[in-house]
Amino acid sequence: MNLKTLKFKNIEIVILFFLFSIIYLFIFNNNSTLDAWSYASDVKFAKDLFNPHHILYNPFFLFLTNFVQQFVPSFDVLSIMKFTNGIFAIFSLYVLYKILNLSSLKINQINMWIFFVGSSFAVLRYGTENETYIIPIYFSLLSSFYYYRYIKVKSKLSYILLSGIFGSIACLFHQIHIFWLLGIFMGFVFTKNIKSIFLFFTTTLIIPLTYVGILTAIIPTNLTLNYLFKFILNDYYNGNASASISIINFILTPISFLRSFFQVHGIILDFIRINPITSILIIILVIYFIQKSIFHKKYIFKRNKILIFNKIHLGIFFLQLTFAFISQGNAEFMVMIPFLIPLFLPFYFEVNFKSIKYLSIAMLLWNLSFAIIPNHIYDYYNNDKLIEIIKNNPKKIFLLREKNKIINEYFYKNGKTLSNRVFDKSEDLKFLKNKMVYTDILTKKMPYSRASIVEKDEDIKFTFINHIKQIPCFLGTYYIDEIEINSNK
Repeated sequence: MNLKTLKFKNIEIVILFFLFSIIYLFIFNNNSTLDAWSYASDVKFAKDLFNPHHILYNPFFLFLTNFVQQFVPSFDVLSIMKFTNGIFAIFSLYVLYKILNLSSLKINQINMWIFFVGSSFAVLRYGTENETYIIPIYFSLLSSFYYYRYIKVKSKLSYILLSGIFGSIACLFHQIHIFWLLGIFMGFVFTKNIKSIFLFFTTTLIIPLTYVGILTAIIPTNLTLNYLFKFILNDYYNGNASASISIINFILTPISFLRSFFQVHGIILDFIRINPITSILIIILVIYFIQKSIFHKKYIFKRNKILIFNKIHLGIFFLQLTFAFISQGNAEFMVMIPFLIPLFLPFYFEVNFKSIKYLSIAMLLWNLSFAIIPNHIYDYYNNDKLIEIIKNNPKKIFLLREKNKIINEYFYKNGKTLSNRVFDKSEDLKFLKNKMVYTDILTKKMPYSRASIVEKDEDIKFTFINHIKQIPCFLGTYYIDEIEINSNK
């Protein structure tokens, strides 16, 4: 990071970057998601490296972790991946800062928008975890930055190439950024400069060429166009992703949008139950700052001329939001929303920077208190103990609430698969009828979440035999019980 560019006379932005560096690099999530364990396992054991949805993510980290461990062999793969995502979160904020510096916004407005984005839950959540959503944002922002530079200095053809290359890299780190790339492409189309349009389009050929190169290297047969197409859209062909519209979309989309800024999850009720006084004080402070933000000054629509740069990022915003909507309000497809908002909103509306400051304080207080810090310091389910029980009972079948997460975590820690003896309630368990299994479904408490709405469990009938092991954890002690499966509907 070029500290000279930050200008030490702007001490406010220096403090903000210092604060966010501490949060993103050192207060990472110690209750990792099932995907975080999966990606870390892929990298650690060099398997399933090329996931079509984010084809460069695992190979990038395989190279990086091997490089780091050459010097410090004791560094844990998962920790390296989380730390690196934190670095890219800070880099993304810095590129956003550079973009806004090119605009007509005043320095205090720019500072507060950086504060706003860095305090948003989506950015905090994925910037402190091993997930695939932060790194591509960095490259998409670089694409926007060089596009902005181009429309200000049109003679610089290198800006076109850099914009296209970085936008394409973003798509290779996650396919969802195709909408951002499409938006920047339309920005060049609006310039009506055929040479610029052609050069930008040419750089996007990096995407199909990368897929072709990887597939050519990993499959033994001749590559066909049909196979390439199915590989690129693999998540839709195998059912891991879907697009549909139902009442669930209308319920979850606004919740997920709000959750891009403030954590919304059933586990918050447990935090309040366990730490009532502290939680109530935080809630009062958050309400105080929100009302100061709302009533500080009205937002006024600007009648000034809006730049094409701001218009295309408004378009990208709506494209991302629409795709998230048809994907059952998927919050993971809204991670870029906080970064996009400063690229158009303050140019359409006169937003008082003090309002943004108070809102950002409220978000940071809430998200640190009810998500980021608890994720770091508490062990919600004590999965280490559960994994130890599974390891010590190699002939037992387990019926678990968090089947996929436990399978991924077990594989990461032991290098062995559990898929043949760990199941969950959503599966057809008829083949387990009249068999003894170990389970945590009777006493393990799961906070209300998006999964509770979307996923449906099968009803099972069983006979309780006895408690096997007790597992203490932050959310309350639960048991591994032995049961006999009677039938499954």
